Amino acid sequence: MLTMAAVYRDSRETLDTRAMTKNRLANETSPYLRQHADNPVHWYPWGEEAFEAARRLDRPIFLSIGYAACHWCHVMAHESFEDPETAAVMNEHFVNVKVDREERPDVDRYYMKALHLMGLQGGWPLSMFLAPDGRPLWGGTYFPPKPRFGRPSFRQVLEEVARLWREDRDKLLNNAEALTNALKQRATEGRSQRQLPQDFPARAAYALADLYDHDHGGLQGAPKFPQVPLLDLLWRAGRSHERALVLLTLRHICQGGIYDHLDGGFARYSTDSIWLVPHFEKMLYDNALLTDMLVRAWLDTGDELFRQRIEETVSFVFRRLLIPGVGFASSLDADSEGEEGRHYVWSYTDLKKAVSEENRDLFFRTYGVTRSGNWEGRIILNRLNAMSLLEEEQEERLAAERRRLLERRNQRPFPARDDKVLASWNGLMISALVHVASVFDDPDLLNRTQDIMTALIDHLQDDDLGLCQAWNERRLTFPATADGLAAMIRAALALHSATGKSDWLIRALSWQEDLDRYHFVPEENAYAFARRGADPHMADQIFAEDDALPNYHALIIENLAHLAFVTGKAEYRTRALALLERFAHETAQNPLSHAALLSAMHALLNGSRITLFLPDDSRETRQKANTLLSAALSALTECPPILRLSPQKTLPEHHPAESMLSSLTDRKTPALLLCRGETCSIPAETPEQVNDICAMLT
Repeated sequence: MLTMAAVYRDSRETLDTRAMTKNRLANETSPYLRQHADNPVHWYPWGEEAFEAARRLDRPIFLSIGYAACHWCHVMAHESFEDPETAAVMNEHFVNVKVDREERPDVDRYYMKALHLMGLQGGWPLSMFLAPDGRPLWGGTYFPPKPRFGRPSFRQVLEEVARLWREDRDKLLNNAEALTNALKQRATEGRSQRQLPQDFPARAAYALADLYDHDHGGLQGAPKFPQVPLLDLLWRAGRSHERALVLLTLRHICQGGIYDHLDGGFARYSTDSIWLVPHFEKMLYDNALLTDMLVRAWLDTGDELFRQRIEETVSFVFRRLLIPGVGFASSLDADSEGEEGRHYVWSYTDLKKAVSEENRDLFFRTYGVTRSGNWEGRIILNRLNAMSLLEEEQEERLAAERRRLLERRNQRPFPARDDKVLASWNGLMISALVHVASVFDDPDLLNRTQDIMTALIDHLQDDDLGLCQAWNERRLTFPATADGLAAMIRAALALHSATGKSDWLIRALSWQEDLDRYHFVPEENAYAFARRGADPHMADQIFAEDDALPNYHALIIENLAHLAFVTGKAEYRTRALALLERFAHETAQNPLSHAALLSAMHALLNGSRITLFLPDDSRETRQKANTLLSAALSALTECPPILRLSPQKTLPEHHPAESMLSSLTDRKTPALLLCRGETCSIPAETPEQVNDICAMLT
């Protein structure tokens, strides 16, 4: 390997290179990027300025992608990016670019796919080397400061790529060309014109159940992620056996160490096979998706455990993640004081001092407290020794001790919060809160959620760009990716169902128009992940597989089904069916990674929808209507689309509820119709009638 002094310098470097002596991250919207603003590395944010510098200086780009709650991102930053000698090598050889994967998931996904094409396992930090035009050359994830774990040191990697760029550039560029062509092919592969059998979601749920851990829930083995898209498929399309696996999983998640028993909220995943040891970061999206699943579990079982976890998680989200007047922050870090989990774990001695003597035996027995600890000699509070709550008097005693412990824990330094407000994750959280407010008949929560949604629109909506991807002190001037638009449409439709206010439907229709105008690719009959043409350095990405979140095409299909029902316009349903056909082949090949698409298929073809007739707007009418709704939600164990009708409201001729409208307009009491597919039931005026109709149609 060449020494730094012997590194090749292009003659064009004699141009004004003063621009290369400045770290440019201080004014970025991402807290993660700003964490690196004091690095001796001359970081650029992703953008044309960095690519222009790479072309002008004829240097490859080193691209580092991470996020604020990423433990190994922090490790590599401390070991390498804060080290002056390593930074000197980076600055000498490369144009260095830092990306927050949550602000630019399109950039992250594109280069993560490139890494997979190289036969390497993905993860964060993602470390990629690019040609000056953005084509991927080679990459990896975390690199240590010295050779270990079977990996070369980061310094060795930097110097070898620099040598190849100088001495064997054609080899790197040929590799870049092959990778880029493969990425373009993968972006549009898998087109099909076939149809999946209508019972395919149920068959997939049946097969998926065999992969589940029947003792602890979740997929077999470790680590264990909640993987809500899989739970959602089992719940919607499964039989009683599959639903029992969902309940088993949720109970273990609610009682395990992955749940914060003092402050509420769920960590991202469990590092073991029993949900005990969390990776301590808390993400907004996990708490949104799990809250939604818990609402369904409570509707099905009435289990107080689920109700309590819903209430505690909602309180956590408002207490720790809400940015007043803006929206919800993205995450809480796993680390504090430079150590993962330090804020959350306890020593036996501390717990013995903190818990009152009268309740100590009960508390220690319930929360698995032992002298030897359960994680590296320390204690992660958990209730895995029992899947149910105790008697009320015992739970009250435990709650008093938890409050005392939380006060004590709050004296410790808190994990950092990523204050970035993301369209996609906030949309998911808004939907979950609307469902909680609807199921538990909480008008205050519903009003508060509407206020947050209004604030989100104020901060994320741009007159020229439309909905933007993120906000932190100012908008990120990049249009929202398709998942952000789809999640916010979902939130607006949930609010329309819960309130009947036309403004929310108008907003959803406007965002759907933006999706169709800026993201739909006619020749592919699918939606591009990022707005077409928004970034010239990457090809359109079109995909249908899930990651931690449900795939954006699945959200779009469900939104289209919802819009078809509330507007009566058949073209929305036609578009949804066409999307299912587009991805039918790859879904059939790998149903596990397309679980959300299969759930959306089930919702489109077999999902329930509610038509609610309200003869007037009196308080008595609203109360009666809410009673009918509560009965329907409990029987259906979900929160389906709701169309609220008044005597003055007319429906399109072919709307499934239209044939019933004439029989409703002369009624003086509220009535509920359960619709499935293209058929609606007779009107029900009592909870008993609602239960009878639901039993017949479900």
